[in-house]
Amino acid sequence: MKILYVTRKFPPTIGGMENVAAWLYEALAPRAQVKLIKYGGANRYLPLVYPWLVVRALLAGWIMRPDVIYVQDGLMGAASPLLRTFVRRPVVATIHGTEMVYGNQLYGKTVIPALARVDAVAAISEATEQKVHETLPGIPTRVIHWGARDDFYLEAPREQIRKTFGTTIGVDLQNRPVIYLAGRMTERKGARWFVETVMPELLEELPDLVCLIAGKGKDYEAVQASIVRLGLEKSVHLLGYVLGKQRNLLYNACDLFVMPNRDGFGFEGFGMVAIEATSCGTPAVVGRFAGTVDAVVDGKTGWLVPVDDPSAYITRIVAELKNPSLARAAVRKTTLKEYNWDKTAEAYLSLFAEVIEKRKKKQ
Repeated sequence: MKILYVTRKFPPTIGGMENVAAWLYEALAPRAQVKLIKYGGANRYLPLVYPWLVVRALLAGWIMRPDVIYVQDGLMGAASPLLRTFVRRPVVATIHGTEMVYGNQLYGKTVIPALARVDAVAAISEATEQKVHETLPGIPTRVIHWGARDDFYLEAPREQIRKTFGTTIGVDLQNRPVIYLAGRMTERKGARWFVETVMPELLEELPDLVCLIAGKGKDYEAVQASIVRLGLEKSVHLLGYVLGKQRNLLYNACDLFVMPNRDGFGFEGFGMVAIEATSCGTPAVVGRFAGTVDAVVDGKTGWLVPVDDPSAYITRIVAELKNPSLARAAVRKTTLKEYNWDKTAEAYLSLFAEVIEKRKKKQ
C-alpha cells in the first residue's frame, strides 16, 4: 500500500501530538510505502507553513500516486478538498477531539465544512467518535487508540530510582508515598483544583505524602500561589517541564499517577500520559471524563473515578497507597498488550484498505 502521510505536528517540536505522529509513522513504515510530508516547528509560523505543506503534499501526490492520503489531525484535514480533487485519491483524517469543539466562528465556517469532505475518520477514543458523529454526520468512523511505546520503563530497583530522582529535584522521596500529575497547567487538566480541593484532605490521611506536578501553562503561577497559601510547600512540588531521562525517572519512581481532568472546561480526546505511566507499572487514577475513559483499563491498569468528585479521588488514592491492590508488573503487562503500536498500525491499514476498496467500487 502506498500512503501519503501529511502532518503539521512532528518532532523535533515537543508535544503529545508530535510524539504520536512520529510513532504512528514509525509503525506504518515497515508495513507500507509511506511518503512523509511534515512540519516540526513552532505553531506561530503555521499560517505561513500550512500553504507550503499543502503544496508539498499536492506535489508528492502527483509524483507518488498514493493509494490513500492520510492527514494526522483535523486542521490538516481542512486541505482534504484540495487533496481529493487534484490528487484524486481518498483522504483519511485522525480526529483528536478538540477539532470538533473549537468555538472559533471562522474555524466553524471553513475547517468543519472542509473536513466533511474526508472519506473516513480515525477517532482516538469513543468520546471523540461521538463528537465526530455530532459534527460531521455521515462520515465513516473507526475508533483507533494510540499505542504505548515501551521507552519509559526502567529496570533498576524502584528505591534506587526514587533516591536518584529525589536527589535530582531536591526532595526526599525515601519511605514516603508519592503521587504525580503531569500535563499543561490549565483549568481543564485540574492541577489547581486538585491542590486546593484534594491535597489538604489527603494529607490528613497521609501526612508524609509527596505530590509532584510536572508541566507548565497559564495556571502555573496560580497553582504555585495556592501551594503557598495552603502551606503545602513541603508536600507539593512543581517540577516544570520534565523530559527525557528525568521523565522516565518520574514515571518509575512514583506510586500513583493522577489525572484529575475537569468537566466544563473543554474536551479531552484521550489520555496519553496515563498510558505512558501505566507502561511503567505505575497505576493511574483518572477522572471519568470524555476520552480519558479509553486510556485506562478500569481495575487493571488503574481506576476511573467520578469527575470533579474530591471524595472519590481521596478514597481511591488513600486506599491504594495504604494497601495496593494492583501489582505493578501486571499493570505494565496489560498496558503493553492493550495499547500496542503494532495493533494501532494494523487498524489504520485496515481502515485505509476499506476506504481504497470503496473508492474503487465507485469508479
